[in-house]
Amino acid sequence: MDMPVTPILGPERPTGLSRFYSSMRRWPFSIKMHLWAQQLFVYSLYVCGAFWWAKRSLRKNGSVVVLTFHRVLQDSVFENSSVLRGVVVRENSFRELAEYVAKYYEAIKIGQNLPGRPADRLRVAFTFDDGWADNYAVALPIAKRFQIPLTIFVCPGLIGSDEPFWPERMTSLSAKSGGVILKREIDELIEILKKYSPEEREEAIKELLKSNGVEQPEPGHLGGKWTLSWEEIVEMNQSNVTFGSHTQTHQILTTLHSPRIQSEIGLSKAALEHALGTSCELFAYPNGNWNPMIRDLVAAEGFKLAFTTERGAWTPSCDPLAIPRANVYEGNIVRANGTFSAPMFEYTTFWKVWLAMKRKNSKSRQAEPVAATRSANPQSASNESHLPACQD
Repeated sequence: MDMPVTPILGPERPTGLSRFYSSMRRWPFSIKMHLWAQQLFVYSLYVCGAFWWAKRSLRKNGSVVVLTFHRVLQDSVFENSSVLRGVVVRENSFRELAEYVAKYYEAIKIGQNLPGRPADRLRVAFTFDDGWADNYAVALPIAKRFQIPLTIFVCPGLIGSDEPFWPERMTSLSAKSGGVILKREIDELIEILKKYSPEEREEAIKELLKSNGVEQPEPGHLGGKWTLSWEEIVEMNQSNVTFGSHTQTHQILTTLHSPRIQSEIGLSKAALEHALGTSCELFAYPNGNWNPMIRDLVAAEGFKLAFTTERGAWTPSCDPLAIPRANVYEGNIVRANGTFSAPMFEYTTFWKVWLAMKRKNSKSRQAEPVAATRSANPQSASNESHLPACQD
């Protein structure tokens, strides 16, 4: 396969990226206006009781809202880092969020609680993907303080690594180019590279770094390593933290052939069970990418619950191997001035989750006449063996 690895410095830029340049020159003002407009909209919903209604509906049908985090960085590190903003929360923001959830909601432990039980308080679950070192150094002390159970999905083949995940290597392009390469360009390149096979992606990244004169990033700020160590994982497992698989080496499974998919899933499960001395029954799809074949391989390995990145509530009607979540990062839980906002958090999670659930229910009702027609044809109906999308 010929890979589009056109250098992104100079006059030749990837098709589709150059259109951002004229508008992005004014991005500070535009983003600021957008944030204020969003704040006004969110507070309008909050004041009129829309969030209360959404939370009441979720609580009454026994839903669990599963939150997805990745990294929690100290404020000083956050300000000076070139990490992907869509996967990071500042330490202060996470502390205030955790305190807010502990005060007004019920933080549950995945594996010991299932949806379906109406509750006095809306139930929320905290999950972390990838197994970053800051999960132990920064997030864990806060979770302990507010008695919030954590579930962390790790990649055993990357545990204790001093090499960052490949998207982090891409962000160094913007940081080390002195701002010549815009972060928006990097974000789009990352989305393009996600569609490559691991070998094609690695070759493309090397070429991009080389063509733009960027060396490989230095080891991370947390003791020279980027991910949790086995010692930290064992210690956390004894401190109300549950661990699940995120594949062996964080490959996007839809880009792999079946034997390698099976290897990525099976090796990770075996490694975690050996290290922790207990059954590993939780799985999260890297980047949220899955299909029926991948789902069946996850089931065949003995996983009981698997989580996607699709937005929605975890309800009794959900396929247990395709549970939706709500992604949380700094930009969708703070005010325009950068401080934690409870209304923004509720808008990002409960409101958007409730809307997603209602849309799915509406599509499901529209599909009922088609399903009734198919039921008259046993051969057609037999091809639809997987559970439907989550419903209210």
